Amino acid sequence: MPADVRPTPLGPPVTDDGPVSALAFDGRDLVTGTEDGTLRLWDVSDPAHPTATGDQLVGYSGAVNSTDLSPASRTLVTSSDDGGVRLWDLDVERVIDRVCAETGNALDRAQWQARLGKIRYQPPCP
Repeated sequence: MPADVRPTPLGPPVTDDGPVSALAFDGRDLVTGTEDGTLRLWDVSDPAHPTATGDQLVGYSGAVNSTDLSPASRTLVTSSDDGGVRLWDLDVERVIDRVCAETGNALDRAQWQARLGKIRYQPPCP
């Protein structure tokens, strides 16, 4: 790149609720981990309009210090200052199948909300 040409931002800054301590990017999705132990997924396929997808992922008592995103398997790997390492399944259909199996195919609106957050309720279990 010529010395007089400077990179320009593709869009507005992506900001989370706290200081970002870790991130992962696969070309379409961005994951931010914060010092308060939460994670957030972002759709940045349109860099001019980054959008948070779903609720924050929670479960750590320390700062998130590492994230890695595997696009092929839709798995997120994270670690935290509290010593925990977690695998997160990002494949919504696979998560719904597992939740249906765990609830005996009786997933009501309250159970859906507890497990899947803001995803619009659709009775998924046969």
